[in-house]
Order: sequence, then structure tokens, then C-alpha cells
Amino acid sequence: MNFSETSTIARNFQDEGFDRVDFEEVADMYVINTCSVTENADKQFKQVVRKAMKLNDKAFVAAIGCYAQLKPEELANVDGVDLVLGATEKFKITDYINDLSKNDFGEVHSCEISEADFMWEVTLLATGRVLFESTGRL
Repeated sequence: MNFSETSTIARNFQDEGFDRVDFEEVADMYVINTCSVTENADKQFKQVVRKAMKLNDKAFVAAIGCYAQLKPEELANVDGVDLVLGATEKFKITDYINDLSKNDFGEVHSCEISEADFMWEVTLLATGRVLFESTGRL
């Protein structure tokens, strides 16, 4: 499931002219595909955001996926996060990106939980130059 979703989202970015890069490379945007299954989801998310910000403190950071669906405001309040998309919206991420300018506060787009199509995953994506990498397992 992770690989399929990641591939679909990566293809959407590539169709928009973004390049895929390794996580150790500097990217203009980092997309973190979150998981809510693990008990340390919050801690892991914050660690990944800090690592991305260390690589490029001006990078645009988006949180997508299950945890973003369940706790969108919590993720939006993490320092460095610019955009939070729920489980359904994540496949339309390129529609939500006007430019890669940092925001003062995380912007949230998330459907009602009853409308969400949950697929449990933990995947890290970075984009701009775009990066896609697994961050854990279930």
C-alpha cells in the first residue's frame, strides 16, 4: 500500500515538473506521509520535520496521510509545517501548492473523518527537488 501511494503521489509531482531526490539532499519541499498506528507517531513526525528543516530551513513542509487526518491542527502547529492534508486530500497535493513560500502557520485541508479513505502507512516524501523515503514500518 505504501509503495503504491508513494508512487502515485511522486508521479503527480513529476508530472508538475518536480525532481525526486534522496533525503540527504537539500529539497525545496518535504512531504511527510504520516501514520497514526504507532504510539510514537507525534514524536516521529516532529523528528522528521526537524531533520528536513536542518537540511533546508526555507523548505516548504507538508504533512499528509492518516495522522494528518486525525490530528490536523496538532500537526499544523509543529514549527516548520506549512500545509496539512488529510487522507483523501493527499492525492491532490499539487492542487494545494501555489508556491513554495514558507507560511507563518500550517494551513489545514481535511475532509470529515467519516469521508476519509484510510490506508495505514509511514512514508516520507520530500519534494521540490522531491524526496521519497520510508520512515518506518507497521
